[in-house]
Amino acid sequence: MKKVILIVAGLMVLMNIILSLVFEDYSSMAMLQGCAVVVINAVILLLVQCLKLSDAYRYSLNTLFTIVTIAEWIMAFFAPNQLTNNWFVVASLVILILEVLLLIASNSTTNIKLKNK
Repeated sequence: MKKVILIVAGLMVLMNIILSLVFEDYSSMAMLQGCAVVVINAVILLLVQCLKLSDAYRYSLNTLFTIVTIAEWIMAFFAPNQLTNNWFVVASLVILILEVLLLIASNSTTNIKLKNK
């Protein structure tokens, strides 16, 4: 699964770069934001694979984080060209914090469950 995550993330970054070269309206700042979203979420998906989580958490977090990554990547196409006052950066940071909190909570719950056995 780790290889699949890396391959898909690489393809998404490559596609992002190609689209920025093809479409004139797709700015370089939006392309960088899209690439950052893909790389950061690929790292989070790799963490889901590396951490010792119960199978239910692993499957659900993989599905949820993949859907969120694709949604954020699509939103990056419409991101503003400047970094200041950028709604996309704020939304991405909020989503990143929520993903990390979900990962920490599921890891803690799994560890508590394993200690009780």
